[in-house]
Amino acid sequence: MKSNIIRLIKDDIKISRLVNTLERLQVSAHQYSLGNSGVIFSLMGVPAEEQNLDLYYKLIEQGEDVTKYNTNEKIEELAEEIFRQLIVF
Repeated sequence: MKSNIIRLIKDDIKISRLVNTLERLQVSAHQYSLGNSGVIFSLMGVPAEEQNLDLYYKLIEQGEDVTKYNTNEKIEELAEEIFRQLIVF
């Protein structure tokens, strides 16, 4: 289960990077969000009233730093760190 959740988080990081790059180019792309957050919280057993989407998206946005997260391994590490932080909640 953990590996599937981390895979979804990695996908969100990559999609967030793509969407924000397109937005900077003035291409409207927010409708391309995958909505993985709800699935992730559900798989983790987090009740709807305890889901902190603001925190989740802030954590995901860290991946936009392409100089820091410039390899799949570094994105994987970030996804695992986000997973660990979500477990706390």
